Amino acid sequence: MKEKVLKFGADDVPGVKTPTGTTVKMLIHPESTGKPVTIPLSILLVILPPGTETDEHVHEDSDEYEYFATGKGMLYRNGKEVGIVGPNTIVYNPKGALHKVKNVGSEEIYLLRVHIPPLPHAGLIGKAIDLAKDFFKKQ
Repeated sequence: MKEKVLKFGADDVPGVKTPTGTTVKMLIHPESTGKPVTIPLSILLVILPPGTETDEHVHEDSDEYEYFATGKGMLYRNGKEVGIVGPNTIVYNPKGALHKVKNVGSEEIYLLRVHIPPLPHAGLIGKAIDLAKDFFKKQ
């Protein structure tokens, strides 16, 4: 039997609003899409309106690759400014690195975060996985 192509708009996936005013959408996760994953990973879309920032956080078990599709942000690592990031910038945050991003521009930041291995099902990420799971069941 031919496998159905997984095709969707990122804007259509429901998201979780964070306490800092950002929105987190789980686009790809082994628990949500129901599709086999060759390389276990998760892909999040984080939307940061102007003036908002992500929580300062650490991924103990995952490496993180960030792709900034739009906007202008200040990258922080271990509580210190690292520099400005903008469209078509890729940032690597290794396991255990304390990091955050603040939107310092006038437009929304669309930030894709790839985590290898996938993020665990907990907290806001768990809620985003559950919302995505419901969305993908209807696809």
